[in-house]
Amino acid sequence: MALRIEICHEDGYEPDRELTDRMFAEGMKGELDARGRRSGLVLDIGGYHKNVFTLAPCFDMTEEEIDIAVELFEQLIRRCAPDRLSH
Repeated sequence: MALRIEICHEDGYEPDRELTDRMFAEGMKGELDARGRRSGLVLDIGGYHKNVFTLAPCFDMTEEEIDIAVELFEQLIRRCAPDRLSH
């Protein structure tokens, strides 16, 4: 099982390699908040333009672990591209 998330400019088509790189670097710093604990998020970058994150969790990943991963990914978006969130 895998989920691929393509990072594009606001037009929804042009690859955004710069934002992808910023999100990757921020995740590697280990300065995200995982429910009161400092954490990092290691992301796999791929795709022709190197603007795609591939998420491939293990099959025994718990619902709580999935929720934490989603929260951490959202923190990366908020830190690296706050103007792109609609809410």
